[in-house]
Amino acid sequence: MGPLSCPATDDAPTLPPWFGATTSPWFGLADVTVAHKEVTPGGALYRREELRKAAEDGIGQTPGSAAAVLLEDALSLLRSALPDAAVTALWAGASDRPGSTDGRDWLRLIADVCRERLREAAPAYTPVVVPARTELADTVLREVRETAPAVVDKVVSPHWHPVPATDVMDALEHVVTRIDPDLGFRLFLRVLNALSVRLTQEQYDRYEAIGERFGYGEYHVCDVDHLIEAG
Repeated sequence: MGPLSCPATDDAPTLPPWFGATTSPWFGLADVTVAHKEVTPGGALYRREELRKAAEDGIGQTPGSAAAVLLEDALSLLRSALPDAAVTALWAGASDRPGSTDGRDWLRLIADVCRERLREAAPAYTPVVVPARTELADTVLREVRETAPAVVDKVVSPHWHPVPATDVMDALEHVVTRIDPDLGFRLFLRVLNALSVRLTQEQYDRYEAIGERFGYGEYHVCDVDHLIEAG
């Protein structure tokens, strides 16, 4: 039996408090990759308004919760030892929109927009350091490494500012093992979409199980259900 269709976002349950120290149905930084737009070669358009929309809260959500999740994700990468080139490759792979924009510059913009939103919606908010779910690092790393051979010959945006998929996967491994397996897994799901990686039902089932252990459910993981090969 194939996977169930994605439930509507409005019906998605809130995540537990440990998720970015907030309750939010958003996917944090992984969802903001879709707001990354490039214009003509040699120039980049920072879509502040789109980022502000991504940082807005849904009905019934704690004011500032979406911006808080986003800010904590962005800061975890900004403050990491991940080389600038790797951050840029990771962002290109997750957004499928490489270009002249430096990955850390984009993360700084995200952090800036989130702080603006938090000053408006939750002025008392102070970013907190949430311990990473390191017990799942090996589990997520196995999935990343299992997928790596399938993308070894793939390139993100082969006709403009091409980024080898191997660079993206190397950056993902760094995030999973040295920063935050949860964030790494969320970005991994985006990369699968960007690279159109074919999945088996068994892989998808494992992704669902990992998502459940992280506290989010099928309404996030099913974003890749269309990649399952017909069996």
